[in-house]
Amino acid sequence: MWNPDLYDLVASQAPPSKMFRMVEILKANGHDVLRIPPCHCDLNAIEMAWASTKKYARNKRVNGDLNITTLKDLTINGLLNVTKNEWKSFCDHVKKVEKKYWEIDNLVEQTIDKINFVVGDDSDDSEATSLPNLISNLTASSP
Repeated sequence: MWNPDLYDLVASQAPPSKMFRMVEILKANGHDVLRIPPCHCDLNAIEMAWASTKKYARNKRVNGDLNITTLKDLTINGLLNVTKNEWKSFCDHVKKVEKKYWEIDNLVEQTIDKINFVVGDDSDDSEATSLPNLISNLTASSP
């Protein structure tokens, strides 16, 4: 069974997904909602903006008591300090990372499709069809 067929089979058995009210409102107004996979902060531009904000606060070197009011002011000023060009740079970086993930996914798909699983064969031909060899052959032949 091929991966797309397997995906369709799993998707047909999956429980209905949760629909959030905000998503419904956005869709009703012609917007598509995309979700970032968990544990992939490299695909989230706001993470880079947040890192820039924390750097801004660190560079202010507040001496003495860092109370909640000072921290709030530093955070707001740090967020306001992120320029339009910086934000564009963050978004461009995310697009590059996403493209790289798609390229890697494509290589993995090609590699998996080339693997032949033979049951009951005692021959020792594992060297030529080992996963590292298949990957190196794919990367050597890809443009």
